[in-house]
Amino acid sequence: MKKIKYENIIAFLFFIFFTTPILSPSIGNFTVYIHWFIPFLDLKFTKSLFTIKIKKMYAIEILGVAVLIALLGKYVLLLKVVFLILTLIYMNYCKKNNMFKYLYWGVNFNILIGIAQFAFYYINPNIARLIGPTNIAKTIWGNYATDTFTNLYAIFKFVRVSGWSREAGFFASLIIITFLTYMYDDDIKKKNFIQILMFVIGYIISFSKSSFIVIPLVLILVFRKYLNKIPYYISIIGFILCMIIISNMFNITGMYNETNESLVHRISGYSVIFDLNPKEVLVGVDTVKDLNENAIQKNNFIQYIFNLEQYCGIPGLIIHEGGLIAILFFVILRKIKFRTPEIIFLSIATITVDYFTSTSFVVIIYYLCIQMIIKDRIENKEEKQLYESVNNE
Repeated sequence: MKKIKYENIIAFLFFIFFTTPILSPSIGNFTVYIHWFIPFLDLKFTKSLFTIKIKKMYAIEILGVAVLIALLGKYVLLLKVVFLILTLIYMNYCKKNNMFKYLYWGVNFNILIGIAQFAFYYINPNIARLIGPTNIAKTIWGNYATDTFTNLYAIFKFVRVSGWSREAGFFASLIIITFLTYMYDDDIKKKNFIQILMFVIGYIISFSKSSFIVIPLVLILVFRKYLNKIPYYISIIGFILCMIIISNMFNITGMYNETNESLVHRISGYSVIFDLNPKEVLVGVDTVKDLNENAIQKNNFIQYIFNLEQYCGIPGLIIHEGGLIAILFFVILRKIKFRTPEIIFLSIATITVDYFTSTSFVVIIYYLCIQMIIKDRIENKEEKQLYESVNNE
């Protein structure tokens, strides 16, 4: 009988908590994710953190960025960034030590929970709610339960479920991003039909607005070599301008209203950017209600997201974190070799949240983008070596 290694148990626990955020508590409207702390139980990993070599110039830059964020009073942002980086380091550690498969196990666990919720909705809806994320979170944590939405309502008599994610949209995003990561995983030479079927079933039972992002994300992965020809900063500016045009079109046609709250939340922020005052442009505002009166009065659709408090995506980055942080963010991504495919992939995949949301699918997005960069580097190096060998002959 094969002995189970201690670090494998730690990795398994990490990915279970990583893919089921409702198992973590919320303190003061801030979710303290248990998976942040689990990797430190692996002493090999903890020791490896002290052996990471960073060039002196990079160390100075990292320290400077951290100080700037702290001086701007963005302490929560700083905490999120630190744990995002640590989680990515641990995921890479798991990848190198043949423990990344537990990510797929964790997602499969959620899909099985989702299948049970789906089945019981038609057999006995009370049981479906009993095993839904809201009831599970409250049973475990009581008043400290993280915010959830069980989503047990039918569209055209077809119910959508959440697994043990926060809600169906997050569940759908987790399944899509993990599926793309699985298909992009070169360590798995032969893709498992059962695993792909699990992803398909999960995609169907969690179907929501977020499910449509799979189309542009797949196109980016397929045509990334062509997208690499577009300059990085030009692609960001172009993306923002396109979204501003789309946002203003929706505003003019009256699509921003109380019945399209989620649409307002995700896209309308682009229409607000030009109404910010100098202070808001530099350091941002905490919530939508904190915007200047001119922005609120000029954009009457803002009232529809007062309860949601914050915008998503790039508008969320600029309006809530400020232009300084936004510019710094895009510059840092460029320094770690992000290009047009990665930044557009990241921006589309996080259109329902913000760039620093600590939930699992956002972290996997960064992981997949980094894998795209690594894969392209390897392919380019191999092509260069082949070209040189042919010329030498």
